[in-house]
Amino acid sequence: GDSPDYVYYEAESKQNLLTGNAVVAGATFCSGAQKVGYVGLGAANRLTFQKVGVSEAGWYELRLFYCTEQTRKVNVQVNGKDEYTIEQLNSGSFYKPAMASIKIKLNEGVNTICFYNNSAYAPDIDRIAISKNIVKNNDSASNDEGKKPVQNVSEKTTQTKVMPSKVSIVKNTASNQNAVYL
Repeated sequence: GDSPDYVYYEAESKQNLLTGNAVVAGATFCSGAQKVGYVGLGAANRLTFQKVGVSEAGWYELRLFYCTEQTRKVNVQVNGKDEYTIEQLNSGSFYKPAMASIKIKLNEGVNTICFYNNSAYAPDIDRIAISKNIVKNNDSASNDEGKKPVQNVSEKTTQTKVMPSKVSIVKNTASNQNAVYL
């Protein structure tokens, strides 16, 4: 079930902005039985969560729930400026969601979080979750200077320690969905 320590945002929500080829599709084992596919493989193909609200500025955990049977990566842009990358994403199936986690910097009030990949397909996106409380970031100085943290996820382990934070995948045992994106 959902953790009470996070606020969840569905990818298919009408509050989000889908541009280019990004499209909502049915997916039985995704939250809400839907996901967003065709994100990436072009600068226009993006999914933007437009109304992510927090009560104070700081570092928060972003959990990305995604589906892909191919190893993919996704770029994350927060408020049109701060850039992050989540790599080595592979849930084992376009039908089974998995979760990866990074730390992102949010402003007090409403934030935008955009998922994209200009050169290749990103994974299909089920939903995201944002921690309700600020989390400690061990490398906030380098992020404040505008560097792009690269956070890797290994499909062979359930958790991999990387800098500046930890990223983890939680495998889901569900099978069979009704939409596949290549």
